[in-house]
Amino acid sequence: MGGERRGQESARQDGKRLRQIRRLHLLSEPLDAATLKLADRLANVRECKRTGDSRLDMYRREQPKLREALAGLGDQRLWDALNEALT
Repeated sequence: MGGERRGQESARQDGKRLRQIRRLHLLSEPLDAATLKLADRLANVRECKRTGDSRLDMYRREQPKLREALAGLGDQRLWDALNEALT
């Protein structure tokens, strides 16, 4: 029963992430890998803030390297939202 519940929660989170990606990425073209990574990171950061998860500190530490690795890639609106969420 617990495994089934975790599976349902995971599916719910995946659906939530996809809805967020669609909402934030209003263009009709397929999502590129950088945009998908940013949307996933944004969802994770927001969830950490909502729940008080300690991984938020890790995401803050990783942000400079992520910015460097994805320089010039991804949707600017996602970068802006992620930067705001990390403050």
